[in-house]
Amino acid sequence: MVQVCHTNQQVLNWEFNFFAFAQSAIDGDATRYLDHTAEAVPALPTLLPHDTESALEAWSTVVREKGPIVFDKSPYLTRPQSHPLLEALAESNHDVRFIGLVRDPRDVIASQHEHWDEHDDTASITRREIALVEGYRWLKRFSARTPVCLIRYEDLAAAPCLYANNLFRFAGLDPLAETWQHLSPINIGRHRSPKSQALREWQPSEELTSLLVDFGYEPGEERPFVS
Repeated sequence: MVQVCHTNQQVLNWEFNFFAFAQSAIDGDATRYLDHTAEAVPALPTLLPHDTESALEAWSTVVREKGPIVFDKSPYLTRPQSHPLLEALAESNHDVRFIGLVRDPRDVIASQHEHWDEHDDTASITRREIALVEGYRWLKRFSARTPVCLIRYEDLAAAPCLYANNLFRFAGLDPLAETWQHLSPINIGRHRSPKSQALREWQPSEELTSLLVDFGYEPGEERPFVS
């Protein structure tokens, strides 16, 4: 049975981001770690991560309390400061199955630019593009030496039964159809019809265009590409 790092296993709590919170604590801001872990596993607030070793010690506590199979969703772990933590986890004695859900970075940039107040000028598009290029490059390197199930959001949404079954097999679990029946291909290709002038004028860099090809996206595609 798969569990999450929380006393309440309802689906809303499957958003619990243990490793994202642990990384924030390592970076010097323990607020989210302390706020969320207090209601998840009682022992965790006393195991405040200050480096990768202490973060893995805290995770071992989670596995003992909630294991043997524990799911954690931690977005943004392709950020540079998170790489040592993920690499240490991959090299630890935990049986870890990494699943990387990627999305067309052009849609990521368009979505964040139009929905996040702090990303609403041209400079922020550039910063977001640089961050995505660095993150996707690292993910390529990481998945080349560590088993990672890479799934594109566009593929999963277009053919959820096929790709979700692959995901479950990778994790060593029996497929559960109710976990993907709600999926549908929405918000795909939103970069083609941007609302802001800055996005309409934005042109992806050569580096980003190269990564689009590496992850199976066509730089000039007019519809979702499904492999």
